[in-house]
Amino acid sequence: MKKLCLPAFFLFAALLGYGQAPVKNKVLKYALKDGLSFGIVNSITQDADGFMWFATSDGLNRFDGSTFKVFKTKPGDSTGLSSNFVQKIFSDRVGNVWVSSRDGLSKLDTRSEKFTHYNLRNHNVVKNDVDNIAQAGNGNLWIASYGSGFSYFKTNSGDFISYDRSNLPQLTSDRIVSIFEDSEGLLWLGTQDGGINVFYQKNGKVTGKAANSVKFDGKPAERINEIFEDHLHNIWIATSSGLLYYDRNSDHFTQFHTRQQAIKSDTYIALNEDKEGNLLVGLQDGGLYKLPLKTFTANAADFKLTPVVGDDGYNMTQRSVQNIYLDRHQNIWLGTYGEGVYMVSSINEKFTRVQKVHEDASGKSLVRFYGMCQDSNGMLWFGTDGDGIYKTRPDGSIVKRYYADGRPGSLTDNAILTGYRDRDGNLWFGTYAKGLFRYNANTDSFTNYSHKSNDAKSLGANDVRVIYQDRKKNLWVGSNGGGLSLFDAATGTFTNYTRGNSTLSSYDVRAIIEDDKGNLLVGTYGGSLDYMDLKTKKFTGFFTVAEEKRYMPSQVIFALHLNQNKLWVGTEGDGLVVYDSGKHTFQCFNEKNQLANNTVYAIQQAANQSVWVSTNKGLSNIDLDRNSVKNFDQSNGLQGGQFNVGSVIYDKQNRAMYFGGTEGLNIFDPEAVNKSYFKPKVVITSLQIFGNQQEEQDQQGNGIALSKAINETRQLVLQPDQSVFSIQYTSLNYAYPQKGEFAYKLEGLDKTWNFVGNQHSAIYRYLPPGNYTFKVKCSNQDGVWFNDYATLQIRILPPWYKTWWAYLSYALALGLVIYYYLQYRANQAHLKYEIKLAQLSAEKDKELNERKLSFFTNISHEFRTPLTLIINPIKELLYHEREVDTSSLNIVYRNAKRLLSLVDQLLLFRKADSDAGTLTIYRLNIVELCKEVFLCFTHQAKAKGLNFEFICADQHIELFADREKIEIALFNLLSNAMKFTPAGGNVTVVLMQEEHQVNIEVIDTGYGINKDTEEKLYSKFYQQESGKGPSVGGFGIGLFLVKKFIEGHSGTIRHENNNGGGTKFIISLMKGSDHLSNQVIYQDSETTSVLLQELVATEMVESAVEEVNLLAEDPDVGAEMKSILVIDDNDDIREYLKLLFKNDYKVHSAINGREGLSIIKDVLPDIVISDVMMEQMTGIELCTAIREDMSISHIPVILLTSSASPEIKLKGIEGGADDYISKPFDKELLKARVAGILRNKNNLQKYFYNEITLNATNQKIPAEYKTFLDNCIKVVEKHLMDPDFNIQTLAGELGISHSSLYKKIKFISGQSANGFIRFIRLRKAAEILINSRHNIFETSFLVGINDIKYFREQFKKVFGINPSQYMKKYRKNLTEDLVTNEFVGRTGN
Repeated sequence: MKKLCLPAFFLFAALLGYGQAPVKNKVLKYALKDGLSFGIVNSITQDADGFMWFATSDGLNRFDGSTFKVFKTKPGDSTGLSSNFVQKIFSDRVGNVWVSSRDGLSKLDTRSEKFTHYNLRNHNVVKNDVDNIAQAGNGNLWIASYGSGFSYFKTNSGDFISYDRSNLPQLTSDRIVSIFEDSEGLLWLGTQDGGINVFYQKNGKVTGKAANSVKFDGKPAERINEIFEDHLHNIWIATSSGLLYYDRNSDHFTQFHTRQQAIKSDTYIALNEDKEGNLLVGLQDGGLYKLPLKTFTANAADFKLTPVVGDDGYNMTQRSVQNIYLDRHQNIWLGTYGEGVYMVSSINEKFTRVQKVHEDASGKSLVRFYGMCQDSNGMLWFGTDGDGIYKTRPDGSIVKRYYADGRPGSLTDNAILTGYRDRDGNLWFGTYAKGLFRYNANTDSFTNYSHKSNDAKSLGANDVRVIYQDRKKNLWVGSNGGGLSLFDAATGTFTNYTRGNSTLSSYDVRAIIEDDKGNLLVGTYGGSLDYMDLKTKKFTGFFTVAEEKRYMPSQVIFALHLNQNKLWVGTEGDGLVVYDSGKHTFQCFNEKNQLANNTVYAIQQAANQSVWVSTNKGLSNIDLDRNSVKNFDQSNGLQGGQFNVGSVIYDKQNRAMYFGGTEGLNIFDPEAVNKSYFKPKVVITSLQIFGNQQEEQDQQGNGIALSKAINETRQLVLQPDQSVFSIQYTSLNYAYPQKGEFAYKLEGLDKTWNFVGNQHSAIYRYLPPGNYTFKVKCSNQDGVWFNDYATLQIRILPPWYKTWWAYLSYALALGLVIYYYLQYRANQAHLKYEIKLAQLSAEKDKELNERKLSFFTNISHEFRTPLTLIINPIKELLYHEREVDTSSLNIVYRNAKRLLSLVDQLLLFRKADSDAGTLTIYRLNIVELCKEVFLCFTHQAKAKGLNFEFICADQHIELFADREKIEIALFNLLSNAMKFTPAGGNVTVVLMQEEHQVNIEVIDTGYGINKDTEEKLYSKFYQQESGKGPSVGGFGIGLFLVKKFIEGHSGTIRHENNNGGGTKFIISLMKGSDHLSNQVIYQDSETTSVLLQELVATEMVESAVEEVNLLAEDPDVGAEMKSILVIDDNDDIREYLKLLFKNDYKVHSAINGREGLSIIKDVLPDIVISDVMMEQMTGIELCTAIREDMSISHIPVILLTSSASPEIKLKGIEGGADDYISKPFDKELLKARVAGILRNKNNLQKYFYNEITLNATNQKIPAEYKTFLDNCIKVVEKHLMDPDFNIQTLAGELGISHSSLYKKIKFISGQSANGFIRFIRLRKAAEILINSRHNIFETSFLVGINDIKYFREQFKKVFGINPSQYMKKYRKNLTEDLVTNEFVGRTGN
């Protein structure tokens, strides 16, 4: 075991042995896989825009933090890179970027990304190999040429002043490797084999040697790789054999050699100084080290280098560090030989991750950190799972490792799950399998307390999870499986509390804490939170059952923390619960309100009162005062695994907090984990058109030629066919390249910023031509946004057909088109006008013809009904003179008067239409005239149930008018009001006078007038439909006559809809006779209207007839008579039909289809006779409703109509009518049709009997009756063996009501419902007797009749013979093998 653990110990010592600060810097590496062109990086610089440039052995690289742009040699391109082997890249003090290679010196214009080449061969130099470039004091450059000496280069003129051993004999070698001008103006030259040369110079002119070359102990001079001046103006020289130091104050050189065992190389390659004053040293095959200049002494014996480690604690690289560069933000960049580029951030990582590899016989794994504590001396003790305990200093340097090595006083278990320092400074550690250990500082050893199965006073269990000492110095130990144990230090024994011997809720204890009363809060696994009263030693649940169920249903407590009156509870799966004991309130933190994860392992409060918790997915910082939660995960530098229960310690003195996890240890300063306000620069890096990268001066396909680099381009012009393009951008945040976010906006298109997270590209498609401004801004790694943004003006050119000259051409062409169009229009205007007139005339004629057709159709309809009621009674008189029926003569007389009235209306229409009629003006009392017309409708209003009222405040109002025409106008208005007002409505006539006119108002509460028909209302032949159906009769000329006659009196008529429904017609007539100057006025007498006299006489006759009819009605009809329902909205037709059938049938009547349908369902008549054209429901709609209702679909229907249209007849037949008769009809024909249909009903019952008795029949019945009968037979046969089967079951199976089924069965079969079912049972019995070998008793049982005597009687009633005779007569001769002795009734299968 000892041998296996030693490698792990040395790894940890290497990790922490140099006393690194707990918090380390972030390190990033970039290699070929990240886009770098080559792994050997020779030189690094940063340009004025902030881009990083890397000179490699295979190309020049520009880096923006996320992507590399590679420059390589292009054959034939004089402005391209001269050689892919780039030895040096240098940015001078004015921002020019210089590149050196084996092909000379080049200047890079970063705006255009073009190179200007300077060839040293043109200045009498044999070789063109430029090794190094350095800044001269006056802004020019020093150039080192390998094998050709060195040169002073004037940047403005491009002239060289070259020096070599031929013109500078003091130069020890022409193989110059490094060159440097110090702050004193001295020129330092490092050679390949001639050591150091120092010369005086002024403005590029070398005047003499400043010092002798340095020799090393008589050995040949070594290669000088780098010369550097620190902030103290001392010179450091990196050589191939040690580090040479020149102290300017003492004018003395000192050479240092590393004697550290871990550093195997003594070849120094690169030098620089960081922001903290440390000298950075790059070694060949040795990595990067630092030397603190603040504490440095020029004593070779004390010379010691400290390795610069990465954020994982290990050396960043073991390769050669060829170049060290500090950018403007003090980030350190390393160019290595073979491993690419390393970047060490100047921004401290918020979290340092320490990882240690454990290696044993089973392999390698990361050490898991668990229990930890800090002793009274400030030393940190880290317990691990399998690697023992590490004792370290706060700076990370290891003091000692304790592990199970078998020696006396050592640990016996390497799995340390918890650590604790008590109030006396003693350290306690709980292990996974060996119990409790106490560390003895005096002897540097451990004392073990473990569970012994035969000792009740020993520790409760060896799996120790938590240790806690209360204010009375009682030490409590919580274990897994052993409950809670109290340690007695005097006797070394334990008092154990478990679920078995106490009220503790669980055997597994995970957390212990003490409240302000000195009692314990015990967090358990599976038992929630227990409260222990130390006086009584009793445990109770701290929360109620309802509170536990609501806030911590898992009942697993991992961590407890008490601060004042707030108790913090970390749970498994239920998040973090904060309980305020003073207010008795709960505050929960979980994934729904931003907590990193719902499992909380450890809780630790920082000095700023904020609380840190560890979870399955990182750390969360909670500030209750601000009600804020901040989460941190692996991307912030945390270890990648889960954190462990109770694994936390806070070193307040050093402001370092430690959390342990399964993949390492995290260290951070909780007060330094704040937002950074570092402002990265956002730049536009590239442009793509249709996915193709656009390069400078490189136009291919749909590309464009950029005169400058895209980041230097201020305006971009795109052609119309370059409609899909994308703009790439980035922020120069080299420390956190993936953590910043972006927002962009295209002014001219976007109204707001588009926040796109870490997306580095904006794509636009098919933008309209115009000018746009693209803007992009960024946030830093902590989400802090800045208003500095990069901009790019974009102009999208229109296609040729949208250019100014194209629009000018369009305007000219349009002008010509308009000119010729106007000419054409002028030529066609007259012709179009004539065509329009012809069209209007044709449309008017067409409309007039349609109205006339409708008019004559209405005449036919209006005449047919009275003719029907005249023809049939007269026919009775002709053929039955001795049987004269006075009521029939009254009907003839009334309908003759009706015909006379219709003819009068036609004559009036003709007279008004021809304008032949003139006014016969008399002096009238308009009040009496209105009363006379009003009285004509009193009987009709009473019969219809209308409230009929006449209102006039005056007894006499004088008016000059034509009496007949005014009467006709009022009669038509009142007639319409009666016609369109439903029963129970109101009709009111109001007469009032004003100073110059008389107003007559006719007000009803009918259906009103549709707004879209108001213009047609007073037209000829127009008829307004009722509110619930078609028009209700008339010719459509009434309102036409009213308007004609009133306007003939120079009056007006208008109408308006009432708010509560109905219509108000208002007639206004002028007083006096001035407006009638062209008419003859008869002053002396009035005439009486013939029309009014006829109407009054008609009313009197109708009233008398109705009284006679009421007296003649006999409601009692024999119960056995067939019933007929008569449905007609015409009272005369309805009364005539009732008179016609009352002697032979029981007659019911209804005024419309809706009322008729209700009566049909109630009384189930044998036949229905209905008119077609009715309000609310037409005869065709009624017929359809009857056929769709199964309970009444058997009732036959005869339709009567005044229309001879074949379309109407077809609709009636399709609706299910049994017959269709046109008015005027012959009464004998109607009677014959009714009798024939009812006779068919008897055929239906006969068909049923034949079906039951299994007799053949040729009778045809409607399909719906046959279907209904078949369904009934199936249902009854399905329940044959059920003696309790009845009509309710049958109705339920068929889906109709009991009463409806009873009536329908009666109609079809003439039997009662029970008789109907019995008939079907007997039918099945006959089938069984014929087709099987069953005897009579078996058959009776099989059809559900258990009484054999009753079966025989009923069978004989139906079939006329008894069952035995029936079998002898009809049973078939069946062979034995076909005989079946069983019969299974149909059961629905």
